[in-house]
Amino acid sequence: MVKKERWGKECKDERDWKECNEKLVRRGEFYISLDWLNSWGEELEEMNRNKRGRPFEFTNLFIQFMASVYTLYSIPYRQMEGFLRKLSSYIPSI
Repeated sequence: MVKKERWGKECKDERDWKECNEKLVRRGEFYISLDWLNSWGEELEEMNRNKRGRPFEFTNLFIQFMASVYTLYSIPYRQMEGFLRKLSSYIPSI
């Protein structure tokens, strides 16, 4: 790593930035009830019925839920990414 001067002393920056970033993203992983996911397939199917063009991939409830989480908890974007990563393991595939 590059040697830097810090507070008048020489210091070696030995941080692993990839690991630091991953820790910040993982802070967003916490567990909540996801009962609203039970209607994911039906809602997505209804949204895509008679739709022309590319089909929707996310339901309106999902978008509203994520907007609420972001607004209520003021989660920074890296933590929001971690939250979405964890949440994606529960989203059913069609």
